[in-house]
Amino acid sequence: MPAPISTENEVRELIDKLEQLTERLEARILKALDEGAEILAQNVRARLREEGRSGAVYRAGGVERQASAPGEAPAPRSGKLSQSIAIEPGGDSSEVHVVADTEYAAALEFGTQQTEPRPFLQPALAETREDIKAKLRKAARKAAPSSGI
Repeated sequence: MPAPISTENEVRELIDKLEQLTERLEARILKALDEGAEILAQNVRARLREEGRSGAVYRAGGVERQASAPGEAPAPRSGKLSQSIAIEPGGDSSEVHVVADTEYAAALEFGTQQTEPRPFLQPALAETREDIKAKLRKAARKAAPSSGI
């Protein structure tokens, strides 16, 4: 068991070490959040580029296409939705958002009165959530190795 802190200098040293630990932890966590957001964004883009949907087959502009069925990620068409996937800062420095910046992204993700949802963000998050959590845990452990403050 460590000896009790007894002097003013020891208290100052402890406070300095705690501040350094806080700075290291914050830097590593923010980096891990950015990396996690990139993993998620890549997963979303990949889902949107995948072929092999099971919806109706139709012709558009002289080209035969296959739509997505309800519950599947939207079928690739122009690539605009996939290209719109971006990472944006959140309300404070500890938030990042992965967004789809098209006028129809929400209608596809959640559906409308006329169409069933074709989710692409929520399934990607469900698939990558544990990887992101592991990245955050690893960052925290690296910032405070055995916390020998």
